Amino acid sequence: MAVPRRGCQPGRSMPIELTRQPGFVRLDFRGEVTNTELNECLAELEAIERSEPTAPNRLADLTRMLARTAPLESIRELAARRRTAVLANPIKTAILTATPAALGFGRMFQTLNDNPAITIRIFESEADAVRWLLED
Repeated sequence: MAVPRRGCQPGRSMPIELTRQPGFVRLDFRGEVTNTELNECLAELEAIERSEPTAPNRLADLTRMLARTAPLESIRELAARRRTAVLANPIKTAILTATPAALGFGRMFQTLNDNPAITIRIFESEADAVRWLLED
């Protein structure tokens, strides 16, 4: 069962919800997502990475994110921060997509993030994404 974290926007309905799952961190993107919200969520994820002995894998679910809400500059900024992240161990990021726009955002992030400690794959099936994240 998921163990909820304080989330990226405490005290209100969140466009990005961060929860701990067995073996990974799940990020659910819903509706409109702003650059500020992306940065707040990334700060929460970075806090998890600093506070634990191993950095967790993650699943980013973009299936309910509105296409117009993640401008290229936001994706560039997010990828730049992840590209320079110093992690305790290599990690996997599974990006779950259901629309051509979400796939485009996932591909942009994958292309811009060249951190050798982060392996990124894009999935249309949540079961396949989770299976890959939990593989050794």
